[in-house]
Parts: sequence; structure tokens; C-alpha cells
Amino acid sequence: MIMLYDEVCKESPRAEALKEIRRFTDKEEPQLIRLLARTVDDMQDVVTYKTIRDALLSGSISQSALSAIQLAYTNFVAHTLVEMWDKAFQSAGRDLEKRRQGFVYNPSNASMDQWTQNRAADFVTNCTKETIAGVRAAVRRSVYHEAMGVDELAQAIRPMVGLNLPQVKANQNYFNLLIKNGVSKKRATEMAQKYAERQHRYRAQMIARTESAMAYNHAQYEAVHQAVSQGYMGTVRKVWCTADDERTCDECRSLDGQEIGLDEDFGFQSKLPKSHGMHRVPPAHPHCRCTVLYQEVSPPNKGD
Repeated sequence: MIMLYDEVCKESPRAEALKEIRRFTDKEEPQLIRLLARTVDDMQDVVTYKTIRDALLSGSISQSALSAIQLAYTNFVAHTLVEMWDKAFQSAGRDLEKRRQGFVYNPSNASMDQWTQNRAADFVTNCTKETIAGVRAAVRRSVYHEAMGVDELAQAIRPMVGLNLPQVKANQNYFNLLIKNGVSKKRATEMAQKYAERQHRYRAQMIARTESAMAYNHAQYEAVHQAVSQGYMGTVRKVWCTADDERTCDECRSLDGQEIGLDEDFGFQSKLPKSHGMHRVPPAHPHCRCTVLYQEVSPPNKGD
């Protein structure tokens, strides 16, 4: 939320800031989740049972399968994420233009274009790397499963395509525990497949929440930055805002209420690539629900 110098907020500005980002993420997440599920389906159409069976026999995944995984994420960025980023950029600027007469927001300036390029490259690189590591681990760990033949192993592995390394390990540990407890191989495979479906949904939700929140927070920062640089906003301070509930992590809770200058970095150890904003705005980690309250503490040189 952007709180202008000459405005009075009827309710808590921090609460309104959280409502703003929630409205955007809640609107965008369902579509992102649905299209991420389609992206996984595209991967599994290429990484077939035969592909996995051959990998189990040879010990390595084919280059065509690896390229298909990267292509699936590239298409997701080009056809889905870029559209969502544009929506975030546009919405942040429209709000400020309405409230500060004379200000014209440019959602396609050099800074925004650079962020988009960097974030697109980071997303494809990291998701591809995580997914390939998961597939390779599934093949490598399954080779030593003496209780199952190659065909059975391929059937168990294919639903894991699209999961990251920790998820694959968790799924295989779950499968092994079922076998250890006397569950039949057929039933254990079915249960592990259902577990994989839940893991896919969780990963899709995490990616959708992280990407939509990241785009909104960065877009709002850019809108304020442009207004300040053009003289339509005075000095601005930004305040970290958490959801402040039982799901808030210790790191974000320690940042809650921290107030710094517009171009200063918040002090957190990001688990995300630097291209998302170099600590200038949340998220601090995947699934982060935090946002920023911008407070104009001195009047602008232009405008009202």
C-alpha cells in the first residue's frame, strides 16, 4: 500500500497493505496453479514410461527429456508468467496515477524490462534444475530397489516428474515405508502416486503464491520509485508488513515493522535469486506472504 503525505487512512495502513496484496494474489493464483499443472502434464507426455525405463537401464536421462523439461518451463514463463507480471505492473501504476495528479507511470521502462528478463531466466533455470535433480534422484535411488523390476519402477517414478529433489526423496521414503510395513507393491505404487499428486499441488501453490507476490511487491516499488524520481512524491519510507499469524516464520516476524528508506535493502537472507529485487521488497522466501507499506513523509515537489 502507498500512503500519501496528504491522505488519511480510515483503517490500519498495515492491514490495508496486506489486503491489497492478498486481493491480487488470490485473483492470480488459481490460473497459475492450473497452468502449472498443465506444464507438468506436458513434461510427463515427453518423459514417458519408456524414457524412464531406458534411464533405469542406462543410468542416465536422455537429453531430449531434459530439453523437454526446460521447454515446458520456458513456455510457462512466456505464456503465463509474463502476462501475470504485466497485470501486476499495470495495477500498481494505475492506483498511484489516480491518487497523485500529474503522475504518469511507465510500466515498460528499462528497469522493469530488466527485472522481467532476469526473473524469467532465473525461473526457468531454477525450476528446470530442481526438476531434473528430482528425476535423476528418482532414477538413481530406484535402481537399488531390489523388490521391483524395471517396468514396475518406471510406473512408480513417472508421477514424480515435475517434483523437486526433497519431494522425490519424501515420496520414495513413503513408498519404502509402505513396503516395509507389508503393503503390496501394487498398492504401495498407487498410494505413492496419490501422494505425488498432493506434492504437485503443493509445489504449484508455492510457485503461484511466490511469483504473484513477488511481481506485485516489485511493481509497487517501481511505481513509487518512478513517482519519487519525477518529483510527484516526496521522501518515502517503507515498512515491512507480515500477516502476523501462526503461519508467519521467525525470519519474517523479526522483520515485521522494520522501517527503512525507499532504496535501502531489508536485512534478510533471501532464498530467492537476487533479480527479484535485491532485498528491497518481499518475498524473503518461497511462500512468503509479506508486503511493504510505503509512507510518504514529506510533500512532493510537483502535483497537488
